[in-house]
Amino acid sequence: MLSILSSKMIHAQSTSANNIPGIGKYLGYDGAQDIDFRTSNAIRMRMRRTTGSQLVNNQLFDLSGNLAIGQNLSPSLLPLSRLHIIGGGSVPLVDGYRSWMAYGAAFSVDGLDMYVGPGKFSVCKI
Repeated sequence: MLSILSSKMIHAQSTSANNIPGIGKYLGYDGAQDIDFRTSNAIRMRMRRTTGSQLVNNQLFDLSGNLAIGQNLSPSLLPLSRLHIIGGGSVPLVDGYRSWMAYGAAFSVDGLDMYVGPGKFSVCKI
């Protein structure tokens, strides 16, 4: 049984009544839709849908599956790393974003951005 809490937005859903676990059952959405977690009707966490390439900073990046956590996230927000923590009403600065930043954690607070994770590297054979 699918339960939709609003006629325009999907707030949460389960593949089974009462969230009973089992093979093939999950929490999520199987369409082209971000998953938003809300409290008091404010988006607190968003997982990006499978998107393929998206234009960020005049470059194409795959932001599929990236997770943003924050106090009141904008519906148009694009989490730029696998984990992106956003403080206050900050909007992440995309000008400095690079493709190698996709596999770490990003933090954006009051116009300041920080990235932690693997950087650009090259492989050398000895």
